[in-house]
Amino acid sequence: MKRCVAILLIVLYFSLPLFSYITQISSSIHNDSFTMGIAENYDDLRSYGFNFSIETSSHLNANIALSGITLRNNQHPTMGSRVDEIYVSVDKRFPFFYSQNYTNILSLFTLQGGLFLVGNLGFEGIQNRWHDMIGVAEVHLPYCMEGSVSLYPQIGLNYLFSIFEKVPFFSFTQIFAEIEGNLTYAPEYKSSMAVGLNIGQISSLESSLQLGVGFIATESLQSFPLLQKTANSEEGLYIDVIGRMGVLRMKYRTYPHLRRSFGGIGITLYSDEKHKDSYYLGNDLILSFGGQVFKNFKTTMIARYSITPSFGIYLSNSFGSRALEYVEYTRQNSSKWHLGVDYQFTTLANDLLLPFVSIGGGFRRIILSKDTGIENSRELLLDNSSFLFNTEVGMRLFHDGRFKIGSIAYGLEVSGGVSITSNEDIKEEIVFYHMVAMDDIQPYVRLAIFSAGSL
Repeated sequence: MKRCVAILLIVLYFSLPLFSYITQISSSIHNDSFTMGIAENYDDLRSYGFNFSIETSSHLNANIALSGITLRNNQHPTMGSRVDEIYVSVDKRFPFFYSQNYTNILSLFTLQGGLFLVGNLGFEGIQNRWHDMIGVAEVHLPYCMEGSVSLYPQIGLNYLFSIFEKVPFFSFTQIFAEIEGNLTYAPEYKSSMAVGLNIGQISSLESSLQLGVGFIATESLQSFPLLQKTANSEEGLYIDVIGRMGVLRMKYRTYPHLRRSFGGIGITLYSDEKHKDSYYLGNDLILSFGGQVFKNFKTTMIARYSITPSFGIYLSNSFGSRALEYVEYTRQNSSKWHLGVDYQFTTLANDLLLPFVSIGGGFRRIILSKDTGIENSRELLLDNSSFLFNTEVGMRLFHDGRFKIGSIAYGLEVSGGVSITSNEDIKEEIVFYHMVAMDDIQPYVRLAIFSAGSL
């Protein structure tokens, strides 16, 4: 029976273009190191993943999700385990629209059918090759399920009710609020039930930001500790941040009570003309994604809103982590949040580059934790926040919209900056745990790609 379901799903997946035409193709990578500084990088349980999805004009869509799941058993190190997971699914959406004046209502039912492939799928080699590249210790754990591969079909139902309202004084922007419910059931593998509330804004088919909060109950129907603990780590109160700006996508979920998170970035590989808007009036909103390179790499995301052609305000988030030792897996998680002003020297700009300077303030957060003697638990050693001053000088390349897809323009940011903070109250911890990149004054170079559009 399971083989028949697998064959049916594979046939459906690759025959989608026969039923309609493809409207969008996207992919993304995810990791528990994508913390945004809100959670800790556990580097365990559901640790990394990859997604590939296809959407069609008939609302018949397909998705493949790959995950690597590990369990460092710090109580009995020889009893750790790992498993690989691939989920192949096809869903059918049934949308119902209602519109009156500037208010739009969407009621959306989604039926889903899928198949989990669980076992030894060769992800261990991929993970360890990546660890070698970035200078992280390899993870060697035996596969549970005796290294075999098992198939588990899943069915699911999702309902979404959304209300969209036009925002006054903005040319294109709408705000929305929605409620969502989701049920999934995979016999002999796992089940889940979730309800959530989302709010956000959408400026075009290619630009949106969504914040959500909800509750999910997840149950593993397997006896393996690895799968049971993974289910326990993905239930309870959650907070979502989902954004899109052109071809760039971001998705993040954190479980505050567990100090866990899982997120990542993606790109739209293909989008038909009906999913693009043609207008482009300027860079009202700039979103940049890149990294700070100097001593200790940090992933950096910045949102800038233009008040005038020269003057804008920005919000910046940078985060990174470093394993300090691998006996108890002591890990240092560092993050920066700051808000400030950004000034573009438009009188000095040319077709290629636009100089800018930014000044802001916020806080730096350090989370330090290690494994305990209790299976799969972490001890919080330090959670310290301190005031941060940040300034940056740089240039935006290709700011004039020459590289534009639909209504979104793309370019590069190159800048140098300095962060100033104080370590006065954690001097002893810095020395004792051999913490890294903890100077009061930290210069950096930032490289990023940005996407920009109109509001």
